[in-house]
Amino acid sequence: MASYNKAYRSVTEWLTPNMSACLSGHLRPNYLCHRFRIVLCGIALTYGGFAQAQPTAPVSPRAKDFPEEIAKSFAALFSTANLRPLVFGSLATGVAIIPEQNVETYFRDHPEKLESVTELGEIMGNEYILSPIVGGLFVAGRLGGDQRFQSMTYSLTEGFLINGAVTASIKYAVGRTRPDGSDNLSFPSGHTSTSFMWATVLSRTYGPKAGIPAYIAASYVGVTRLEENAHHLTDVVAGTAIGYIVGRTVTRRRRTSREPRVTWKIAPTRGGFAASLSFRGP
Repeated sequence: MASYNKAYRSVTEWLTPNMSACLSGHLRPNYLCHRFRIVLCGIALTYGGFAQAQPTAPVSPRAKDFPEEIAKSFAALFSTANLRPLVFGSLATGVAIIPEQNVETYFRDHPEKLESVTELGEIMGNEYILSPIVGGLFVAGRLGGDQRFQSMTYSLTEGFLINGAVTASIKYAVGRTRPDGSDNLSFPSGHTSTSFMWATVLSRTYGPKAGIPAYIAASYVGVTRLEENAHHLTDVVAGTAIGYIVGRTVTRRRRTSREPRVTWKIAPTRGGFAASLSFRGP
């Protein structure tokens, strides 16, 4: 990245006197000057095409503002920004009805396939086990760490509480019986929604390096719920959508405004016009 910054700064230093002279009319509009203008336009268009606005470091609100922030995040769940993932998740849940019976039959007839590793999935998505972990991370984020870690722990705590409330509300409203008949709180899968909320927060805070392993782990939790005969396939798919939407919402509200890397201005002068091109490093 340092070599990249040095390269475009060198180009800028070389272009500045020639660009100013040519574009302000101090040089005659000969063939070379026209060529120079064309090259400048090409540089501006090409670089501008790749220099999209980049997100700045996420913001971490104060701990005393947590009740207000969680209320705002809950309200943001119902914004139009979540319409696309909501529609996609609903469609995916509907499609999952088709193979649901076959999937349940397979896991019921082959309980030994994942029996040795399902206990870990139970722990990874269990809200009672995760509650003190989330609380500890929130305190750790308030006491220290960089801004990104503080924002992640804040968003994670918000997401954990909101996801739990949303999932539980739907469970009691729907009242679907579990495949094993243990209770009527099958839809949606709370383990899955919690796991995918964690994965989404990590992915949107730290990028693919943290997101890919987190999503793999979340998918594993969802599969173990099927193997345990604790959920139907549609429960797991719906839990995936809920967890993603909640994680997406709380992290979106943590982000600050975006600033362009390249800005340019054109202003008239007595001899013609002048242009300025400024670069902001990544």
